[in-house]
Amino acid sequence: MVYNAVSAQTYHSARINKYTQNEGLSSDDITKIIKDQYGFIWLGTQEGLNVFDGNSFEVFSNQSTPKRNLNGSYILDLIEDKKRSQIWVLTSLAPISCIDLKSRTIINFLQQDSENQSYTKVWARSISLKDDLLWIGGLNTLSVFDIIRNQYINIPSVKERLREMGEYNISKIKHDSFGNVWLLMDGQGIVILDEDHEVLKIFHPEELNYKKNTDNLFFWDVTNNKDQMVIGTGWGLLQLKTGSSADQILLNKNSNIHFKNEPIYSLNVISDSLILFASNSNFYIKNTISNNFQILQDHKKETISNIYKIYYDTDSRNIWIGSRSGLMSFSLAQKPFDAVINSSNNELSLDHINSLLATDERSIYAVGPNGFFALIRSQKTLNYLTQQFIAGWFFRDQKIMSMFQAKIK
Repeated sequence: MVYNAVSAQTYHSARINKYTQNEGLSSDDITKIIKDQYGFIWLGTQEGLNVFDGNSFEVFSNQSTPKRNLNGSYILDLIEDKKRSQIWVLTSLAPISCIDLKSRTIINFLQQDSENQSYTKVWARSISLKDDLLWIGGLNTLSVFDIIRNQYINIPSVKERLREMGEYNISKIKHDSFGNVWLLMDGQGIVILDEDHEVLKIFHPEELNYKKNTDNLFFWDVTNNKDQMVIGTGWGLLQLKTGSSADQILLNKNSNIHFKNEPIYSLNVISDSLILFASNSNFYIKNTISNNFQILQDHKKETISNIYKIYYDTDSRNIWIGSRSGLMSFSLAQKPFDAVINSSNNELSLDHINSLLATDERSIYAVGPNGFFALIRSQKTLNYLTQQFIAGWFFRDQKIMSMFQAKIK
């Protein structure tokens, strides 16, 4: 059975914080989001790297001082090396930078790939880190850099296998929980390497439920959750089972059943039952147990579009969203009145509360700048009472409340 997300959709309303160049971002086009071990948010953009402390942005770009100059602007990928308190930065057609998190200065550059091709001329697209090895992949390039030895290691059999496939274009690199390396290659499929860096398994396009022209085969994002690899593609959401042997690595039966033929640009698995992902038109929250979907909308009931990166902060339960119109965030931890104020069943909006009084277990009365309201707890709805607004009105006791009730009848 094929489910249509649009016909079965419900909405998740949230108060969304928004940050743009007006707040100090170097660009409103966000390409990557990660959080470091010290709690700072790092944002890749089309015009430099930004560090956000919750109040202001600090920028690394090709116009920064020497110790913060990336020699490029378009950030393609970021990854944190927690072992050494560093962040590796992949910038389009520029050396790969290594930033020390404590001093926030660039301490190393990788100028060339393993075949001595300059990164200013090689289109590297993705990086991944496992222990002391930094993997770097892109258009006709794959390198593995040993951080301890400060040199590349040889993987001749892998490169030979990739060359046999013709021109290859590695868009994403990801390690699974079994130590395997997943190479997601636009136009060709998925190549999986084992812990010894030998080819373990290859998924060709037709084995991934893709039956169109391979020129349009794209992998946009990938994340792993225990023994599952979840992939956002140009033709839907894929889920594959990982394992230590080739026969254990399988495409899930129900993979691609939802959002078939709709590009999924970013995703994040936040629990065994909840996946967040985004298409060009909407941000979706999927319950994998019930297979229900919700579409994110702000408190004004406007949906969010043009999303290219999602990051889930497990500590604060904040969702960070990177789009073509800046940075956004909201929390999955709902505040007491959010269910009422943001209810998609309500056409009323209570944006600010001057005063509250709970008269019993069922009702709460509220004064706001746009009138008087009754909040019915059991129904999670607002009832409009009157538009009249008296500045400075505060409900202080039951007697005043009775006077107010008599006044509006």
